[in-house]
Amino acid sequence: MHELGLIEDWLKSVRASVAAVKEEGRVNKIYVKLGRDSEVKKDVLSFWFENLTKGTELEGVVLDVVLKDGKDILFDSLEVE
Repeated sequence: MHELGLIEDWLKSVRASVAAVKEEGRVNKIYVKLGRDSEVKKDVLSFWFENLTKGTELEGVVLDVVLKDGKDILFDSLEVE
């Protein structure tokens, strides 16, 4: 479950960014760049994102994951309604 810890840490930074744009509207999409050599795989990231955001301000937000070279999980940007 090492992946879970990485995803939880990543979600903290996402939540901080969501809070910063809250007055602009509701976030409906989060863009992520995921390193192909990351310890977290795309399907695992999507699974945990969906499960960890249930009942939160991020429930129902679309996670758009693009694979890139490297090992990082990078929060790229938000789409706000």
